[in-house]
Amino acid sequence: MASGPESTPKLVTREAVPGKIKGHLAAFAANSCFGMGSVIVGLALGNISPMLFSTLRSGLTGFVFLLLSGFHLKGVSKGLVRILGLGMAMFCAQAFYTIALKSSSAVMAAIWQPTQPIFTLVIATALGMEKPSSMKVLGILIAFAGCAYIVIAKPKSEISSDNGSPDIPWWVNLLFIIACIGSSCMTLSMKSLTNIPTFVANGTAAWVCCGFLVATTLTLHSYPDTHQLLCPGNSCGNGWKIPDGFAYVLAFVVIVMTVTPYYLNSIAAKHIDGSLISAYTAVQPVIAALTSVAVKTLYPDTNLELPHVSALFGVGGIFLGLAIVVSAAKSPESQRLKQD
Repeated sequence: MASGPESTPKLVTREAVPGKIKGHLAAFAANSCFGMGSVIVGLALGNISPMLFSTLRSGLTGFVFLLLSGFHLKGVSKGLVRILGLGMAMFCAQAFYTIALKSSSAVMAAIWQPTQPIFTLVIATALGMEKPSSMKVLGILIAFAGCAYIVIAKPKSEISSDNGSPDIPWWVNLLFIIACIGSSCMTLSMKSLTNIPTFVANGTAAWVCCGFLVATTLTLHSYPDTHQLLCPGNSCGNGWKIPDGFAYVLAFVVIVMTVTPYYLNSIAAKHIDGSLISAYTAVQPVIAALTSVAVKTLYPDTNLELPHVSALFGVGGIFLGLAIVVSAAKSPESQRLKQD
């Protein structure tokens, strides 16, 4: 009788540890995909409306997910409200991010991206989904500081928009904030949909997102002022122009930057807290920097900014922060908060 209570915790631990490792690896891999894809998106947005880009991306993402599910919509009816919420979060994350990126630069995007774990932790705490620990908050702030340093350490001449103007409208920062909050809500929504098949939940949510995008794109393209904002200098014609060869870029973005990381984040959502998943967004600027170097090496004429050597200090801060966040999840304080 005495051995029974002692053997149960060991069994739980052996089962839980591989799941936790799988969750962390999935979150790391997902954000690596996002980091690599952001470089490609930054290059691709030059000659296409960001709203049209997001609409095509979302529609094809939904098709791929539902194709993988065999178009069996199991569980949609019982999770309809949550799927609608995930679709709306996708809309905010995709639409506002691409408009802001088109209107500023990859440098500005890099500044705001690491705020996602902070938003996720605040929202999850407010909803009662998580209880913050001091070590987790410390780790997120250190990782954020590392990301910020990567940007601040760049020479001043490089901190400008892609068109050479250092003046970026205030509303661009607002769009980045909304996009980051949308990404945080996506992460938490995925945790609430773990009882619905992953392909079904992501596929139907992507088509909900696509519906919002179609309506918004039609509206924005119909007004000259907003059309000029989305397509400065008529760079994308009437707003519906698709550049030659864009199909290859779109296929890469849908598979590598959307379907794969969405699936990986859904796996992570089954095993680790939402704030932990979002903490891994800190690796995005690192992967983006490595991708930029690789692309610039292969294609020297490409209009890409290379990371400054001093960014290595920021990378150190990022991984130190992530190490603290991961260890905080295993700490006695974290376990006590979960039990409370």
